[in-house]
Amino acid sequence: MNSVKFLNGEQVYLRALRESDIQGPYLSWLNDEEVCRGNSHHFFPFTAEEALEYLRNMRRSKEALVLAIILREGNVHIGNVALQRIDWIARSAELAILIGEKSCWGKGIAKQCLLLLMEHAFSSLNLHRIYCATFDDNIAMCKVAQALGMKEEGRRRESVWKNGGYRNTVEFGLLREETVAGRNQAATEDAAFTACNLPRYSPWPARLLGLEPWQCRVKNSATVLEEFDVEKWGALLAKAKLHDPPPTVDDVQSWELEGVAAQPCWVGTHYELLTPIKAKAKALELLRSTLMPYLPAAALVELGAGYGGVFLPLVKNDAFRRMPLYAGEFSPSGLELLRLLAETEDIRVVSGSCDFASKSITELSIPEGAVIFTFYAAHYIPELSAEFVAGLARFRPRVVVHFEPCPEHTDKSTLLGLMRFRYSQVNGYNQNLVSLLHERERAGAIQILEERRAVLGINTLLPASVIAWAPA
Repeated sequence: MNSVKFLNGEQVYLRALRESDIQGPYLSWLNDEEVCRGNSHHFFPFTAEEALEYLRNMRRSKEALVLAIILREGNVHIGNVALQRIDWIARSAELAILIGEKSCWGKGIAKQCLLLLMEHAFSSLNLHRIYCATFDDNIAMCKVAQALGMKEEGRRRESVWKNGGYRNTVEFGLLREETVAGRNQAATEDAAFTACNLPRYSPWPARLLGLEPWQCRVKNSATVLEEFDVEKWGALLAKAKLHDPPPTVDDVQSWELEGVAAQPCWVGTHYELLTPIKAKAKALELLRSTLMPYLPAAALVELGAGYGGVFLPLVKNDAFRRMPLYAGEFSPSGLELLRLLAETEDIRVVSGSCDFASKSITELSIPEGAVIFTFYAAHYIPELSAEFVAGLARFRPRVVVHFEPCPEHTDKSTLLGLMRFRYSQVNGYNQNLVSLLHERERAGAIQILEERRAVLGINTLLPASVIAWAPA
């Protein structure tokens, strides 16, 4: 059975822990005194029934992310790594790891796994602080924590009874900004990218400086339809109709991204050189982690969903798939392709047209209490009006979350900020979403629940901010 890789390292990859893992060596690790010498396990026998219950609880939990560690050589399950005790308000979580296969000890695998998960926690889950604890005589784990840049934050004397005596624990922590200020050699070299490197990957710095000719495409209903209904989604739809068997959403995404090289992407606080597939994965994780705290809800709705390239992969997650699903799209070909792919993937989605420039927004009958989101869609309206907010508010949603480029969030005291601002201007993208929402909040129409600047940019000159609001 092929494994779906979630996070990739050189020696290992991380994937979801699954029920079939219980039939493997997993149980033997938790019942092995030597394996558990440095952790909080091995006080009572651990059974298959307990392991199954734990796994199912983790799947339902919003406070933990538990992943299996798979050795690339042979696709062997060698341990687990986790973010646990996730606090979505304080934006903190605890790192934990268990390497069960003793032949893999002392090879740097723990460090690699923890680094993968730590980077994911900061860049995709937008956590602020990561911490871990271990026994003070667990020299190997203490060295790993220090190699990751974590700082010793304190010690607790005789805090745990283990191995026939009381043990002292030492606690380590790392703040998100510390990973930017001092990335050590264990971290990826992607942080070396700066705005000065962009001309190697994009023609836009030269265009914005007037050194290279280009033609601007005005943003209006006709040009947006031409771009998507004909050139983009229309071409993909035509190919999908000829494909036998019917394509999956992964097939269509591979067609869409074919020939696109790795690009420096903006990930919260730094650049990472990412392939389009990896960049899309980070976008999906941002969506998932941002929307999860607003569940349960009456429905999940994406407006401006395109062909479902974001929505359909997102709702494969059980937490979203269990609720009613709605998707609205402006272009007829995008809507037709979305319906085709939803049928192929066996995902029940109520779909219909939507237009952010109209008062009604969408023909969909969205239930009250839904989570509504937009992802790189509203920014195609150069200037949004109060009717846009009122049109969404009339559905009485639990929350509306915009993952949209916001030039009002750019830092105009930096070269990168100025390029981003100018890029959005010359391309005719929206200029007023932030000020519009703040004006409607001052008027008492809505309440802004969350606002995060430039959290992710697959196009580094057009990063999306996150703004969540609810009707007042």
